[in-house]
Amino acid sequence: MKFERQGCIEASADEAKIWVNTSTLPENTKEGLLSFIKCFPELTFYKELPQFIDAIEAAEQVKLPEWLRAIRQTLAYVAYEQLVWVRFDQFTGWSPRSDNLEQIWYMLGLRGYDNEDQRGLLDEINFFPIGEWLETGQSSLAIQLNHSENQKIYEYAEEDLWDNLASGDLLIDASHIVFDSYVDMLSHIVAIRIGSNGRVIEAK
Repeated sequence: MKFERQGCIEASADEAKIWVNTSTLPENTKEGLLSFIKCFPELTFYKELPQFIDAIEAAEQVKLPEWLRAIRQTLAYVAYEQLVWVRFDQFTGWSPRSDNLEQIWYMLGLRGYDNEDQRGLLDEINFFPIGEWLETGQSSLAIQLNHSENQKIYEYAEEDLWDNLASGDLLIDASHIVFDSYVDMLSHIVAIRIGSNGRVIEAK
């Protein structure tokens, strides 16, 4: 059964598949989203209504790329309004964190900026945060806003960005392309944990 609240619509895995199959998304994007649903059939999924994303853009004072809006208006994520962490099996690209992914749990979403100092730093490279290793702050995930067709996912440690700023090096050089696209990122989720002490749900 579909359930709407606060700008989002929740549904079962079977209903979420219908959202994807009847969308106008590119076929490869549909395939990626359907694969994600198939891996976690017992979970509840949700999509975001346009006005919900509009409110996030207004609050964060950004314009999100149309490809991201289209994806999240079709299938945003799982377990709406709950704390959700994910673990990846691997990065498509390389990062200093690549060898430790079995120990890292990321919290994903349209996270935005924590404070003005961070925003000023990330504005230099047009990064918008979409994920973070919260327990440490040693790894964050972001999209780049200034190239509308660029769907790559970047990973960085904020401390490294500050170091590059202080040394006069390019900030972008302290980041790493770790996924080719948003759905590529979703396809590498192998476990989901809901709630601080919740059980771990392994991908099927």
